[in-house]
Amino acid sequence: MVRITQIEASRLGELLTAAQEFYDESGLPDAFQAAPWQHRWTQLLEMGLGCILIAEDDSGILGGLGYLLCPDLNTDLCVAVEAFLFVRRPARQSRVALQLLAAFEEHAARDGAVRLRLSALESSDVRLRTVYARRGYAP
Repeated sequence: MVRITQIEASRLGELLTAAQEFYDESGLPDAFQAAPWQHRWTQLLEMGLGCILIAEDDSGILGGLGYLLCPDLNTDLCVAVEAFLFVRRPARQSRVALQLLAAFEEHAARDGAVRLRLSALESSDVRLRTVYARRGYAP
């Protein structure tokens, strides 16, 4: 059974392997650097400006979604901006991405966000963009 959990900064180390996998698959430039990643997310989580949700089961971490909370620059309303959504290969044919997205919507609303901003990297599975469209997100 998959559990979706909001993690504290103390658990960030558990995500480093998945974070490296995400970065390697993303096609982003430069190399992933674990120390700055962990430091910045620790700051964001401890200041209440970020949130990381993970999907896990008895085998370990299946995926995660991280987001930032900030004022919209045009309206000053609180928005939640997705920083990453990643599902590890063994769980990609499951509903983990949908579960993380639903949890993001729920948690962000609870955090006061009136709007969500999502991204889909060019390397993202086309199904992800289809899911976004079905849930009412527009490019």
